[in-house]
Amino acid sequence: MQLLVEEVTGSSFAAAVRRDLLASPGLHRVAVQDVDAPAPPLAAPASRLPLGSRDGYLPYRSLGAFAGGAGGVAADAPTLALWGYELYGGRLLGMPAVTEMTNAPDAALSSSGASHGLGTMGLTTAFGLPAVGHLGEITGYSAALVVVPERRLSVAVLVVGDDKHAQGFAEAVIRAVLPDG
Repeated sequence: MQLLVEEVTGSSFAAAVRRDLLASPGLHRVAVQDVDAPAPPLAAPASRLPLGSRDGYLPYRSLGAFAGGAGGVAADAPTLALWGYELYGGRLLGMPAVTEMTNAPDAALSSSGASHGLGTMGLTTAFGLPAVGHLGEITGYSAALVVVPERRLSVAVLVVGDDKHAQGFAEAVIRAVLPDG
């Protein structure tokens, strides 16, 4: 994806992401690694990472640089939730692009049972509400971004460790906020 973005835009991946996806107010805590280092405080599962992990990047600079467009972006949970709200609310790319992302005809079913196309997963909450977002993990961290457009709700959960519990925590937050479904 990173090479495609650079070829189409004529810009570096970091510059294109900053210009097209991170220009909204409130998104200053997103780091496009390895160009930007994440802003402290940082969560670091030091016991699980190599010696280079305390270099100010997450999980460490070489993996952030290697992951690039597939996992080299770092943010805190409030900023990620805001970005999801802005993205799926049509404020960043416009509603035609959001519709294409959320109704991709070639969406494949992921191992979690979610449809996945154009970087977006089609999800369903425990209440049966349609949701969109993305689940991800990289050495030492897992994340869940779940946006429930019908309720104008965006939840982001970041978990230190490789335990894949971020989606369950996001669902618990949604249950607490929307107790009636």
